[in-house]
Amino acid sequence: MGATVNAGGAFSGLGYVVARRERGESDLSVALLLEDGSVRWTTARAGAKSTRRFGAGLSAFTRYRVSFARSGAGGRSERIDEAIVDRAFAGIHTDLRRMAAAGVLSAVARDMGGELAHDEGIYLAYDQALDRIERADSLGCGAEIVRFFIVTFEHAGHGVVRDRCVRCDREAPWERSVTYRADAGGVLCARCGGGPFVVRSGERAALEAVLAGDDAQFAPWMLRWITYVGAPHARLGVECTESAVRYW
Repeated sequence: MGATVNAGGAFSGLGYVVARRERGESDLSVALLLEDGSVRWTTARAGAKSTRRFGAGLSAFTRYRVSFARSGAGGRSERIDEAIVDRAFAGIHTDLRRMAAAGVLSAVARDMGGELAHDEGIYLAYDQALDRIERADSLGCGAEIVRFFIVTFEHAGHGVVRDRCVRCDREAPWERSVTYRADAGGVLCARCGGGPFVVRSGERAALEAVLAGDDAQFAPWMLRWITYVGAPHARLGVECTESAVRYW
């Protein structure tokens, strides 16, 4: 059964908790990445205590079937009525690198989700990435961070240009080193002023291999590259990546 929206605008469908804050002794505010691609903050009354209505305490890295209820004058307020566990990614919690990688993905999803209305692409990318992270080794976890950044950026219209200069469109042959400028959105050639982040030819080959699915080519410098090129569009994701780099 897919997502549904009732006459009052309330959503019922699958979603992930990508941020969670306690309000008072028992209430929670949560940011949900929903299967329609939206990210919304809402409230779960007694969410910190009621495991009957809110499975696993509305925890991270768990897929829920969520339903909302309207309250207040004219039904202007929305809160989570029920959240049933649809799938728990238990393997993520058994390894620090898996948890770190999944945490980065949650932050990036919160940054990028909802930029395109009613588009499920980022939700699907997140759902599939968690599935892979649950079984991944150290290299695989790092590679998933890199791929998720690039996939979500491209999906939201912020693709990082890697094969040519973003200003003059001059080709950047793969056997040569390139420089990146974050606020330009990718490679910037010397004629156009260049950029401060250098990626050498061998590193470019390894990066493209990782983006194509080869976990074995992952190297920690790729996380530093991500924090540089991702800064203009994913502040929370970049902050989480900077904190997670130490695990690699």
